[in-house]
Amino acid sequence: MSETFTLPSGKIVAEVLDANSVCGSGNLESPILIFNLLMNLRGSTIPRSCLDFRELRCRISPFDRSYIAASLPSLLRVQLYANQELPKHSLNLEVPLDRIRIASLNRMRNGGDVKLRLDFEMLADEMMGIGRCPGVPAYPIWGIKERHLMTARIQTVIPRSRWVEQILPAMEFGKIHILELPVI
Repeated sequence: MSETFTLPSGKIVAEVLDANSVCGSGNLESPILIFNLLMNLRGSTIPRSCLDFRELRCRISPFDRSYIAASLPSLLRVQLYANQELPKHSLNLEVPLDRIRIASLNRMRNGGDVKLRLDFEMLADEMMGIGRCPGVPAYPIWGIKERHLMTARIQTVIPRSRWVEQILPAMEFGKIHILELPVI
């Protein structure tokens, strides 16, 4: 399981610290699962370089099966220069669902916890300083050296109590009454 985003050079430029903070939102017609991610972002070690973190996306696979949903692209809009870091950067990743997907998740969890595999894709531009703005010496002119699409995979578990008592009601699915019947 990888929790880091790595450049082809092997440099780790982002790591997901926490993907377990999840909540529900929306309504019956358009429920949304929201993951609040906590990440460390790092710039390159090359002088006069910059990493422009552009976008983060995610596909959701419950119980290591096929994908059932994909997040909306989340714009990062973070530029880190050589040797800069942005620790504990927080962002929300929204995953639109529908009633069929919610019902499918409930069937798969079979009265237990919801186990999700999150397959992330992060888009970042590696840029190099190619000049200076005339009359403004502090601002370099950047040129894109390479565009990187990095991936990471994380497993997360939403406890049954949190799913039933907080997340589903927040998506207006109301209270769920669970009956356990003995097998005959």
